[in-house]
Amino acid sequence: MISFFVAGEPKAQPRPRPIPGRRGVYNPATANEWKALIKVEAQKQRANEPMAGPIGVALVFAFVRPNSHFRVVAGKVVLRSDAPIWYACKPDIDNLDKAVLDAITDLGGIWHDDSQVTNLLTEKRWAQPGEMPGCAISIGELDNNTSK
Repeated sequence: MISFFVAGEPKAQPRPRPIPGRRGVYNPATANEWKALIKVEAQKQRANEPMAGPIGVALVFAFVRPNSHFRVVAGKVVLRSDAPIWYACKPDIDNLDKAVLDAITDLGGIWHDDSQVTNLLTEKRWAQPGEMPGCAISIGELDNNTSK
């Protein structure tokens, strides 16, 4: 099991777009910086051999809260009691997942291909006060024993 944190503003993998009047597609680069940050942190976790079997991945995305989630009490900024926990807005959770999985696959050395990921648990939420925005990533091989 490996676990690491990627600090920064999580970005979704954009959808490829057709190039008007031409054959082929254009891949927007909007997630490239985010994916580069993921690769830097994942690089530190690489083992001698990539994971070979089925893999489970847990991703926890934390986003920066807007000022409207806070109020001032006795000169201190505090989180409002009615501030939401879950980040129920764009980007879509599946595109956030895709950016992380693609970055780790492109890096190499953690797994052979993200098709090995058979269990994926993801949450996207607002960061708690004092918590850095980013993504906590946990990756582990799953037991593939069929005699259970």
